[in-house]
Amino acid sequence: MIVCLGRSGSAAPWVTQRAVEIVELGKQPGKDPRIILKLAQLFRNRGVQVAHSHNWATLAETAAAARLSPGTRHLHAQHGQQHEEASLPTHRRVARGLLRARLLAGIPCVVVSESLRRFVAEEWRLRGAIHVIPNGVETMPRSEDARQRLRAELGIRAGSHVVGSVGRLSAVKDFGTAVRAVALLAQEGRDVHLVLVGDGDRRQQLGELRQQVGLDSRVHLVGRQDAVADWLSVMDVYVNSSVSEALSMSILEAMSMGLPIVATDVGDNRLLVDGPPPCGRVVGVGDAAGMSAALAATLDGPKEKWGAAGRERFLSGYTIERMTQRYADLYLAMAGRP
Repeated sequence: MIVCLGRSGSAAPWVTQRAVEIVELGKQPGKDPRIILKLAQLFRNRGVQVAHSHNWATLAETAAAARLSPGTRHLHAQHGQQHEEASLPTHRRVARGLLRARLLAGIPCVVVSESLRRFVAEEWRLRGAIHVIPNGVETMPRSEDARQRLRAELGIRAGSHVVGSVGRLSAVKDFGTAVRAVALLAQEGRDVHLVLVGDGDRRQQLGELRQQVGLDSRVHLVGRQDAVADWLSVMDVYVNSSVSEALSMSILEAMSMGLPIVATDVGDNRLLVDGPPPCGRVVGVGDAAGMSAALAATLDGPKEKWGAAGRERFLSGYTIERMTQRYADLYLAMAGRP
């Protein structure tokens, strides 16, 4: 079952398996203590053995409901380093209060990266087990037809180098550093383009920056795109310039395509990229010169070898199948089944 404390939202159509039921509890805005009793009753009536809460917004209610439902074990998953529900200060206060009271101390927790495991252990001081289950992504098919078609639409010559990235055009992604790094490459006389796939509140700022550095025709802001695999096919090197990550899904997608990676040293980026064997280069946050040098070394280096190493690493640990098997094993173990 997928239990919505309030109502189901835009993600409901993603659930295509008939065996998966979506339950809406109709939580009222603000404080609604009745939701804990409704959730506990649901656990008892349906014989729920494992209740899996996700991030801060469901932690307190699930912890309380599981205590009122004998036979239900609580597993919590945390996917971000920040307490991201800024609009839900009540949840944060309640959850922190529960933590201080040691009521959550024994609850096992799932995180998506080693860096997040360290954060949760230090910030929350949990005594329960912390399991690292990296997110998985679908294997992306590379398309030579899409590569040629999209490059032609953007006016990129067949022999040009293309550096690219996929993500929200937001402050945390720091694509300005990527623009400046490519500008330094262009100043060296390299025939290089930057393709940024995504949209966000920094789009206008990035458009102004590309004018300032003289790259109007070389930095392509193509907006949000559904066919991500086609746009990854355009790229020769994938760049991640984020100032904060846990586990970058876009890096995993690029690795599945066999692209070499240049990434900032945040989250698990170094673990993904450094290997052994390496599948690219890692640079400091905000270091445009360092990123430019790493991109140059990657463009001039063994791109195919690094790309192949990244794809092998992806296939061995970051596929959808690997992720779901890890969750299935954990659920069964918590339910006391072999």
